[in-house]
Amino acid sequence: MGVLATMAAIVIPALGSFLKGQDISHEGKRFVALTQYAHTEAISTGVSQTLWIDPDRKTYGLREPIGFTENTNSGKVYTLGANLDFELDSNAARSFGEFAIRFMPDGEIEEGSLTNLAIERPNDERLWIALSTNGFNYEILGSESL
Repeated sequence: MGVLATMAAIVIPALGSFLKGQDISHEGKRFVALTQYAHTEAISTGVSQTLWIDPDRKTYGLREPIGFTENTNSGKVYTLGANLDFELDSNAARSFGEFAIRFMPDGEIEEGSLTNLAIERPNDERLWIALSTNGFNYEILGSESL
């Protein structure tokens, strides 16, 4: 019984640390997947797509231009996992009146779109996401401990 208690004391904290790293990684992958979907959707439909970010509500999502359809929200709205936040440059990409990335039907990303951001667990870990060097998609650059 003592051996099991000792093993549990070692394994449980390590497992908690592992799972904590998984949620920030999962969120980063989900965000990048949404950028890929938006890019493909803009090209295939011929309609620009806006990936918006609301750091105060910890949400992000995808929509078509306002006025294009009656329902401009694509239904793709996500909330960051518990204890996660966006880190955005307060001066970056407010040209659309919000933090956003706009994917154009010709496959380009509109000038003024966010070029980088981070998803972070305050005082613990940060995952960087940035526009790739070819300028057509976003990628996870890596994570760092704070």
